[in-house]
Amino acid sequence: MKIQWFTVGMYQTNCFLLTSEDGHCMVVDPGDGDDGVLEYLQKNGIRPERVLITHGHMDHFADAARLAEHYDIPIDFAKNEVEYLFSAEVQRGPYEEEVFEEFLQAVETRGNLLQDGDQLQLGESSFQIITLPGHSACGMCLYHPAAGVIIVGDQLFAGSIGRTDMYRGSGVQLIRSIQEKLLILPEETVVLPGHGPQTTIGQEKKTNPFLN
Repeated sequence: MKIQWFTVGMYQTNCFLLTSEDGHCMVVDPGDGDDGVLEYLQKNGIRPERVLITHGHMDHFADAARLAEHYDIPIDFAKNEVEYLFSAEVQRGPYEEEVFEEFLQAVETRGNLLQDGDQLQLGESSFQIITLPGHSACGMCLYHPAAGVIIVGDQLFAGSIGRTDMYRGSGVQLIRSIQEKLLILPEETVVLPGHGPQTTIGQEKKTNPFLN
């Protein structure tokens, strides 16, 4: 599994381009807001087969609708996060209102709605879907056991956890979810968060002040 990592947009969101060993590609969290991810793909002749969004905050999905329309591909999104998108609190910034409307429509027409425990196939690579409430209604993580890597969105960071002071946030839920669903993974598992540097499950178990 090849993983390319870009930091995009005004909130410095981590966007990931995953390529399976047999050449199939997907984009995770294209949150640039200025089509920078699409421009990169076009320039390098890369054609993704799907777009996955870890949760319903605009700094993670700002480019998703246009990217999915351009390549005529599905958008993977948590089923239990869809209702969350219709809240006025969620629809505030950081990008234009049109960006949110485009994404809502794209989820309705192109959405591949996933639940906890589902499997997602990319060529010969198989990913496990793990959902966690607390940062939003239902954040979604993408776990590749064979590669020992998990993309966690804004659920877990190096030395920290996601914000819980926004709509539907809950520190109790988020910490419990991380402890029950993420910290049980092998300690050597590489954690790729939605912002900031990578870490490992073992490192967070030992040193993360929110989890100890």
